[in-house]
Amino acid sequence: MTTQELVQVEKIKVGDVFVTSWGYDQTNYDYIVVIGLSPSGKTAICQLAEFENVGFSSQCRIQKPIAKGYGYKFRMKVITRYNNEIGLRGSYPFCHTEVLRQIGTDEKPGLRLGGFSKVNEGDTFWETDSMFGH
Repeated sequence: MTTQELVQVEKIKVGDVFVTSWGYDQTNYDYIVVIGLSPSGKTAICQLAEFENVGFSSQCRIQKPIAKGYGYKFRMKVITRYNNEIGLRGSYPFCHTEVLRQIGTDEKPGLRLGGFSKVNEGDTFWETDSMFGH
């Protein structure tokens, strides 16, 4: 294991939450939580993470991610981002995941490719309310 890989293993741990944003003319967030790590530390086993709405401002819902996973397990590559911070990159469940979970089907969700940044304690995110986006 290289020094870089050892540094990555120390920076990521089970329970860490990561975030990505996407959208055109609106801002949407997806959150994932680390539920396991490969022995090499090069990949993280993740699930989508829950969040709570902690407020509403103008056209945004203010969200706070929670380190509680749900749904399908998937692997993400552990990366070092441009600012030398740890990140995750890979495909994650996306399309209709919440609907599939609620109806209890075994159907696999669609996948989305994304890069995720680590969420710091107390971070909140301002997501465009669906009433104001496309």
